[in-house]
Amino acid sequence: MRAEGQLRADAERNRGRVLLAAAKVLAEQGVDAPVEAIAREAGVGVGTVYRRFPTKRELVEAILLERVDTVVARIEAAASEEDAWDALELALTALAETLAAERGLFDIIFSDESAELPVNRIRLRLIGAVDPIRARAAESGELRPDVAATDLVAVAAMVTRRPRGVRGLDPGLWARWLRIVLDGLRSGAHNSKLPLESPPTDLPD
Repeated sequence: MRAEGQLRADAERNRGRVLLAAAKVLAEQGVDAPVEAIAREAGVGVGTVYRRFPTKRELVEAILLERVDTVVARIEAAASEEDAWDALELALTALAETLAAERGLFDIIFSDESAELPVNRIRLRLIGAVDPIRARAAESGELRPDVAATDLVAVAAMVTRRPRGVRGLDPGLWARWLRIVLDGLRSGAHNSKLPLESPPTDLPD
């Protein structure tokens, strides 16, 4: 009989394999991907998946929170840049790159199943990480002052959502579109006689 420590190590390895496999399958197939496909990708039985994650919601939540931890760490690292605008560019690039790489996974946030997920907690963490960088860029005079952190997170998400007609083209188009948007966000790039008409997007209650 294997020692308890070995059993725990095996269980943790299986959990990690399931998370990696689920992230890949859900990113490719979306929220409707069957658990059987995840188990095959992980090289484990379906029962192993359910022992680690009794419902698909719990599995998706674990993956999303893990990915958010990673991207928030990258955003916070960008904040250490000396130049305020460089910090903003690096932060939004890190966010957009993650969203583009995990598009199918993050699309789950906007699906009918999103009510079952900690969506507001995810958004709040992203907004909270971006906001100090936004504030510093605005205070430095580099960023137009009427831009909110919610705007920046929304922009990063929008540039990664390729329209249906160009989905077969370069998957890296998001970087081009982000560059265009970033240039438009610079202070002085807009016409001050035409301020933003709508207030920033608020999180739902």
